[in-house]
Amino acid sequence: MSDVPSAAAVVVNWNSGPDLGACLDALAAQTEPFAEVVVVDNASRDGSAAAARRPGVRLIEAGRNLGYGAANNQGVAATGSELVALINPDVHLEPGWLAAAAAALAADARAGQCGGKVLFADRSGRVENTGHLLFADGLNRARSRNQPDGNGADRLPPPLFPSGCAALYRRQALDEVGGLGESLFAYGDDADLGLRILMAGWTCAYAPQAVARHRLSGAVGRWAPTKAYLVERNRLWVLVRNFPAGVVFLSPLFTAARHLVQAVAALDGRGAPGRFVGHHNHWALIGILCQAYLDGLAGLPGQLARRREIRRRRAWPDVEFYGWLWRHRAGVLDVALGE
Repeated sequence: MSDVPSAAAVVVNWNSGPDLGACLDALAAQTEPFAEVVVVDNASRDGSAAAARRPGVRLIEAGRNLGYGAANNQGVAATGSELVALINPDVHLEPGWLAAAAAALAADARAGQCGGKVLFADRSGRVENTGHLLFADGLNRARSRNQPDGNGADRLPPPLFPSGCAALYRRQALDEVGGLGESLFAYGDDADLGLRILMAGWTCAYAPQAVARHRLSGAVGRWAPTKAYLVERNRLWVLVRNFPAGVVFLSPLFTAARHLVQAVAALDGRGAPGRFVGHHNHWALIGILCQAYLDGLAGLPGQLARRREIRRRRAWPDVEFYGWLWRHRAGVLDVALGE
């Protein structure tokens, strides 16, 4: 009998096309099987939910697009396993993913979350992330992004928090922090959840043998205006909810530096800003940023109320957060130009 605690996999689907079927095939092929597999379908219109109508998979049809956080929370609530993996439908897990991630959690009783090594599905031998780094205005950046696989990725220390595309959590940690932040809807959820788990007193584990392959933004599209809007609005909310007051007050300086680099890159056609305006235009980018800030500021009262709840439960003083921010810092060029 296996010593690995029972584990559930939750997959949120929204117009994922053939990705969902491939994702579920990989879940079924794990050397250490998942005890439960739940798919929450956010009212997909492309027929992709049909791939979840198979033995061993429970399909929950939400009836509308709940967003990433709310749908994952619904899926987690439908399971009873000690460990819960949140897996994006555009992710393909290698067969030993669960065994390696579960072993990493077992090795550290205080680890409430664990990430592995994520490779690009469409860039042979390139790392998509080994967890996340953090910028001082609330944005996060993938660690080891686009580095060759084998270039030290297997010897890295644990990240600050794992990427939400494929992560394993202790149910106890998820329950303690109240699950994912539903108001974010999509993007930034993994940063918000990871930081809240850390502040509750848990640590993060790293399992480089837990390998996944990720096809970025499979449903939404890498350069979709909706994604750009949500990333910018939500980084403001992640900042306000989780960061120490001193960082929040200084964060406009970091944001200004980031936007300056992004403006130059957009004009020169470099990096993510250049690719975005190549698919749209400069005015579209400016309009998205303005709308994100207007809506972000309008939602601040609710986020400040959530901040008070989070800070009441924190197990660490602010000085510990400053240490995380320094040790796991992302550079302005990385967050401004990276995909």
